[in-house]
Amino acid sequence: MPEAAQRSAYYRAALTLLRFVEHRAPTSRRFGPEADALWRSFAGDLDSADRIDLLLRDADRQWAAAFGPRAVFGLRAAHEQDAFGADWQPLTKADADALWRPSAAPSSATAALEALCEHWKLGSGKPFDPGKLGPSSRLVVIGGAAILATLRRCLADADLSWANQVVVIADEPGPRQLAAAAPALLDASEPTLLLGSDQVTPEARKRIRERLGASLELLASTDATPAEREAANRLKGG
Repeated sequence: MPEAAQRSAYYRAALTLLRFVEHRAPTSRRFGPEADALWRSFAGDLDSADRIDLLLRDADRQWAAAFGPRAVFGLRAAHEQDAFGADWQPLTKADADALWRPSAAPSSATAALEALCEHWKLGSGKPFDPGKLGPSSRLVVIGGAAILATLRRCLADADLSWANQVVVIADEPGPRQLAAAAPALLDASEPTLLLGSDQVTPEARKRIRERLGASLELLASTDATPAEREAANRLKGG
């Protein structure tokens, strides 16, 4: 299980992302007076921690594993259709009540991405330049700065497809949450192709190269770990 600080960062980032998608396409069933009234009508003994987890589970199904901790923390014991897994420990009621207090939603996908970085304290170093990217680019991305830069480029260029052009190798939860959030940020239906460094097996390499092609370009920022670099080289065949 993740440390308390990591769980807190995850929840703050996930709720920020949820507030953004609700701002982009309001439903009145997640936040606001109508949502509160609906919750009171069936909550029973459930509290705000349960409400947050139920909302994140629902959003995780809608936006291809963009919200659950299974992808963020690489919870291997959780079923691929389960955003949390049986062993996940929810927030305490006090922490959930504090987190649930009204806050402004990011007004754009770029603003939401920057907010996620703030929650995880990412992106404060030297910006990474991914170079020229086009529809034919096929990318192996490692390192938080490289993930952030590539996502920014995909948000700015509708000709780029995160799901069909990018595989991310990441072991730390902060960069993993940035990568996993892409379907929600881009309003896309396909999940991020996200692996831990120990998941780059010969079978995974074959599957990914069949999907993306044999010619893969490595985008690696200086904050990538040695294990991530070694896994990226395995994936590329180097």
